[in-house]
Amino acid sequence: MSLPVHTRAAEAGDVARMVELFGQLGYANTAADVRERLGAHFGSRDDRVFVAESDGVICGVVVVVVLHPMHLPAPRATISALVVDENMRSRGVGAVLVQRSEQHAADTGCSHLELASRDFRTRAHAFYEGIGFVEVRKRFVKELGKL
Repeated sequence: MSLPVHTRAAEAGDVARMVELFGQLGYANTAADVRERLGAHFGSRDDRVFVAESDGVICGVVVVVVLHPMHLPAPRATISALVVDENMRSRGVGAVLVQRSEQHAADTGCSHLELASRDFRTRAHAFYEGIGFVEVRKRFVKELGKL
């Protein structure tokens, strides 16, 4: 069952709820850290954070980062985080957030929208494939630690 959901740009007053949502996926953050990142990086460049609301309650968040690779003719957008409240999943919230991300990517001239998802998030994988994403590559990560 789909819910009436609208999206908007995240604001400083949304930080506590965003911290809760990120925590549902195992990403521990402090409100101070999220507030600093929101103010320092998002909105001043092409990168954006959008929240989804239903009945005045924030029920999801998506983080969209736009990359401008020198070796490609057009920028690419990456969804670096997409979280729907665990009690609101499978109700259309994620699809609305991805649609907002797609529109932002198109508005900034991006040729692709991509995301990464951990292997064990099989339910999320089915969702992504169901809305048109295709698995296309492996990803290699090296943790740098404190240098």
